[in-house]
Amino acid sequence: MLLLALASVGCELGPLPFTCTTDADCVDADRAGRCEPTGTCSFEDSACVAGYRYGEHSQEALRSRCTNCVADVVLGARHGCVLTTDGRVACWGADDLGQLGGGGEVVTDAVAVAAGEAHTCAILADSGKVRCWGNNQQGQCGTDATTTSTPPIDVFARASNPLENALLLDLGSHHTCARAGPAATCWGDDRAGQLGRDCSTANQCHEAAGVELPVTAEPSHVATGGASTCMRVDGANYCWGDNTSGQLALTGTTFQTPTLSLPLADVDGPIAIGNQAACGVAGDEVKCWGTLGAEPTPPLPIATIRNPTDLAVGSGHACALMDGEVFCWGNESVGHVADAPPTRVALGSAALAIAAAGDVSCALTAESVVRCWGRGDLLDASGGESVAPQTVFDGSVLCQ
Repeated sequence: MLLLALASVGCELGPLPFTCTTDADCVDADRAGRCEPTGTCSFEDSACVAGYRYGEHSQEALRSRCTNCVADVVLGARHGCVLTTDGRVACWGADDLGQLGGGGEVVTDAVAVAAGEAHTCAILADSGKVRCWGNNQQGQCGTDATTTSTPPIDVFARASNPLENALLLDLGSHHTCARAGPAATCWGDDRAGQLGRDCSTANQCHEAAGVELPVTAEPSHVATGGASTCMRVDGANYCWGDNTSGQLALTGTTFQTPTLSLPLADVDGPIAIGNQAACGVAGDEVKCWGTLGAEPTPPLPIATIRNPTDLAVGSGHACALMDGEVFCWGNESVGHVADAPPTRVALGSAALAIAAAGDVSCALTAESVVRCWGRGDLLDASGGESVAPQTVFDGSVLCQ
């Protein structure tokens, strides 16, 4: 009742810059706004993609800008892409293999996006088609024309029909997997058995075809990374492909067919796979397996990491997003210490999503900015190294 009374007499926000903790703090004259993850008030504005604009009492860097409209960030070895809330995909970084898809907004009606080493794919909203671009030397973009795919092309199934009704999507270094309708499909490089099916000729590998799962239920989760693949079917995790670093939590180095991974029996949430290790959510905790430190390990819980909203695994390190903060752990690449507990990354603002590839980690912040740290070509610092997060892409231009 008090808030209503104050609003009715035109209570205004405090001095510049004003910070908020709840929507109730964002009452300015005759307008009722909302409190953004940046701790700053915004107000309705139909000219903005997200429908809101920061008010004049915001911190200077945000003042009068449209609020965030970027929903996700994905990384390849030398490129990255973002997905906006209205379905646009924009990429940055290296383009020698068509990683940028021709530049600009590569796709305008996507509901999901994923990146491999040098290729990217998106699920389209209306048809559920999978459209890919970038390196196709192993057929990872779903065509026999093993060349660079620019602009994006539709993935085709063995019956020469476009792959449609895709619901889940993830990319390894040189292969792609999806759930299309009730079926699990993979295509691309199969040298480590990561497609999980009979692939006797290159042409067969390059077409989207069904994974030979030992059960008939529909996959509820798809995870790929490096040359490894895992899918959750009927509550159980089946994995195949490269296991030389223990990233499948199985005994053996290579698996040509989907194999039940008993050590992952309690992993019931998202799984993220890197080149040497993987992590997954088990109840409210995170477990990791493979080589994140000096030696391969079975699935072990990561202390202090609980109920993450996002996971990312690079070559030998991992990161988790919890309550807007990013924590990383793993090998001794830049910004990480071998076998040390998770370390909080000083981003300076709330994170909404995270990604990792090689020795680089990135976070999408509430200001629509992608900040990265580690070692790799995505970083502009001298020698491509930076312990401190640096801005590599400003997505705010997509939100105006």
